[in-house]
Amino acid sequence: MKKYYRYFITLMVTSILMFISVPFCSLAADDYKALVDTGFESGEYEGWSSFGSKSELTITTEKAYGGFSSLKSYNRSENWSGPSLNITDIVTPGKEYLFRVYVISDTAEEMDVLLTLKYVDDSGAEAYNNMITATVGNDEWVFVECSAAIPENITDAIFYIESGTGTENFFIDDVSIYGSELPKKDVIFEENKS
Repeated sequence: MKKYYRYFITLMVTSILMFISVPFCSLAADDYKALVDTGFESGEYEGWSSFGSKSELTITTEKAYGGFSSLKSYNRSENWSGPSLNITDIVTPGKEYLFRVYVISDTAEEMDVLLTLKYVDDSGAEAYNNMITATVGNDEWVFVECSAAIPENITDAIFYIESGTGTENFFIDDVSIYGSELPKKDVIFEENKS
């Protein structure tokens, strides 16, 4: 009896550890439409810019997850400054969206990266939603995925990737955003890397 009891306890602990170590997403990409699908293979920035202008961006072939190119964030003077995309014209307030990105560091030391949403509501107040944190190194690409609902009263929404602490360079690739409906309107991204 003790043998089965120990087996049961081991199975339960393993199941709990597996559950808490995998980021939870309430959305499945197969059930939703891709509103953003960026691999940087065209050489165009497709609306990506430096959040807060405290870093620089470049499309590079130094590293790539899929294809030959990725987007590098470098010369970062603040940990919160990294690649950002204004998604105001893509998302609908009150709806839930799935965010996916592959990330790799440019340094030997591991670093934490955060997928964050910045909102401005109809009163002009700003709010930030750190959706998920993942630890990345420079030896392999890390797939980061999370979902979030867009608040009802927003007038501006920006999706960006930042680091927890430090200002190490990092790369992103194969970024996608999924939703249950097509974008609110046709979006034309302007070329902007600064």
